[in-house]
Amino acid sequence: MSHDHDHDHKNMVPPVPLKLAIGLVILTVVGVIWQRVTTDSPDLRRQTMTEAALADPIESILLQFEDGDAGAVIVRAVATGEVLDTLAAGEGGFLRGTLRGLTRERRLAGASKAPGFLVQQFDGGRVLLVDTATSTVLDLRAYGQTNANDFLRYLPSRYSRVSVAELGIAHDEGE
Repeated sequence: MSHDHDHDHKNMVPPVPLKLAIGLVILTVVGVIWQRVTTDSPDLRRQTMTEAALADPIESILLQFEDGDAGAVIVRAVATGEVLDTLAAGEGGFLRGTLRGLTRERRLAGASKAPGFLVQQFDGGRVLLVDTATSTVLDLRAYGQTNANDFLRYLPSRYSRVSVAELGIAHDEGE
């Protein structure tokens, strides 16, 4: 059974507009790639631990995160070994996700689990999370203030049960 039909070319896109549309898409993709490569945004880029150390934080704490029973995460101050918090399974989604990614990087780099994670707050609101094992630095502002607060709440000025002296950490009150 053979059908010899004349094809109706009325429904086809004219070649010039089609080529222009494809060119626009390609130009847009190239522009986005160019912008990402050439822009050095402090909120989105990774830094080395050396760059982060050049700035003087107004407050910081070194934390250790451990697996607990039934999927819990135990938050401990490294300086004293005191347990600051225990997050039950299902709590602290951003904190857990961030740590999961950093732990994966540690595993790939063959880094030790022993060093902690440094939370630093700076004048102007900048908040850094530094993985002391891999030197990975995340600017937590890039993830929004609510997510940054998941880590900031352990700073001595925000953590009501423990004083700065008890934690033995850096805290500058305009000395």
